[in-house]
Amino acid sequence: MVDGGPAGDLVDRVAARRSFSRVTPDAPSHEELLPLVAAAGRVADHSALHPWRIIELRGDARMRLGQAFVTDAKASGSDAEKLAAKPLRSSLLLAIVSVRSKSEKVPGWE
Repeated sequence: MVDGGPAGDLVDRVAARRSFSRVTPDAPSHEELLPLVAAAGRVADHSALHPWRIIELRGDARMRLGQAFVTDAKASGSDAEKLAAKPLRSSLLLAIVSVRSKSEKVPGWE
């Protein structure tokens, strides 16, 4: 644990976080997400490559993701139904995408 200060409080809260399998239809709005995404975007980024994208999936986009799961798994029958329904459990999904850019100064793994 990190002691003292706001950073220590945040680390303690993240370390104590627990996931719950039951979700509700409540989700933050796009406007509510912006400050969180902006804060996450402040992580170390050598050479300002900005190697990540965050995509909000709401509404029909969740259904398209479910169909992509089915297609990728080559699922059928009840397995396909279960896979297609997975993204519909929550009203908001966030996809974190990594995009590599060539850099003379920064190795790809970094």
